[in-house]
Amino acid sequence: PTSVLKMKHLQSIWMPNNNITSLTSEITQLTELTSLNISYNQITEFPAIILTGVTSLNTLMMDWNQVTSIPSWIETLTNLGYLSLAGNQITELPASITNLQTLTYLNVGWNELTSLPSNLWNLNQLTSLYISVNQLTLLPDSIGNITTLETLYFSNNQITSIPSTFSNLTNLRSLNIWNNNLSALPEFVANYTQLKGLYAPNNNISSLPSGIGNLVLLQSLNLSANQLSTLPASIVNLHALWVLELQVNSWLWALSEQFN
Repeated sequence: PTSVLKMKHLQSIWMPNNNITSLTSEITQLTELTSLNISYNQITEFPAIILTGVTSLNTLMMDWNQVTSIPSWIETLTNLGYLSLAGNQITELPASITNLQTLTYLNVGWNELTSLPSNLWNLNQLTSLYISVNQLTLLPDSIGNITTLETLYFSNNQITSIPSTFSNLTNLRSLNIWNNNLSALPEFVANYTQLKGLYAPNNNISSLPSGIGNLVLLQSLNLSANQLSTLPASIVNLHALWVLELQVNSWLWALSEQFN
């Protein structure tokens, strides 16, 4: 009800699952609003109305709507730290999105992206990036310059290789590359010594970094449905490992001999 929007000191509004198609202009009266969740509705256009008065937004969740594009003016939301637009029909990210210097969390998974802006490195405060379930075939080198990243998910795309610049991402805690077309994990992955979760099933991986045993904090490792026939000797150094998934690999009998 629009009467709620007369509560001018509201700081957070959650309105998922309400069949909302657009935002009323009264929302511009909420000049102290910092968090807005309008996920799981029927919104087809990015609500320009938030430009008029809701510029204090820190968190915007608009997942699972029917939005097809992000306007270039999104860069004017200079306080935005958390932006989640998963499950829409977005085909392109505007270059201006990289001007959101305070952004720490970005989720554009489950969309129709075929490429990403080349200047993503501008998001130098980003700690979490979710770009899973799109139509990406390449990852921009610039992601490797976002050294603040702790969580990176690009599962369910068509990626064939990981750029060498990703060697800089030594703060990663969780890496999900599930269901791509990767044939190997780069050697530099062994330098991700803060990693606790590595998820790489459903690829074509036939070899692992020889130094994988350096990942001493790793708790979960999923390499199922690949082409592995041997494991690096250093894997026995993963003393923190709780879960190891190796099912549906080639020559699995050869793997079993390494544990005897």
